[in-house]
Amino acid sequence: MPRSYLTDSARKAFTEAITRCEVCSAAEIVVAVRGRAHSYLHVNLILGMVAALATTAFLLYSPWVFPLWSFLVDPPIVGALIGGGLGSITGVRRVLTPASLRARWVERDALATFAEKRVADTSGRTGVLVYIALTERRTAVIADRGVRDVVPAGPWAEAVACIERVAAGGGDGATLAREIERLGDCLAPVLPRAAGDLNELSDELSC
Repeated sequence: MPRSYLTDSARKAFTEAITRCEVCSAAEIVVAVRGRAHSYLHVNLILGMVAALATTAFLLYSPWVFPLWSFLVDPPIVGALIGGGLGSITGVRRVLTPASLRARWVERDALATFAEKRVADTSGRTGVLVYIALTERRTAVIADRGVRDVVPAGPWAEAVACIERVAAGGGDGATLAREIERLGDCLAPVLPRAAGDLNELSDELSC
């Protein structure tokens, strides 16, 4: 995960955003930041195969004469170097992967994280997961039934859209954390914090 994203100030901003949402409402907020939602092995393979084929073509049609062993050794070496190097660049991964596929991966991993972090196990079913995938520049906000049944659809969708816009634009962690605080504005009027409300889920950033 890029250290430039989860700086100390960004971590603090995320924790404060969670706290502020939970101070004014009965919701339980979990923020999960992931470097990527998928392995992207296909990108390494595509780039490696193209580089290996290009190397083979160069050896065949170059005006210089190469020994026969070069045809066996050079293409896989160049393919491995190019595939492993360029294939690890996040921008290249996004370009070589359809947006619809990236969206499905983010949704799938977000649902898995929702279950893994036991967001659905709160007594009032008021858990909310904010899942952030850095490579994909996408987010997924998953609310449990206790939230979905009472929160106004319009304001909630607008708050989620603001989070998604910041993530899509490559905004830093602190900026995105400020947008997460807007969820609390939607939750407080319809899901106020009751006296003696217990903190059932950890406020620590999941990364």
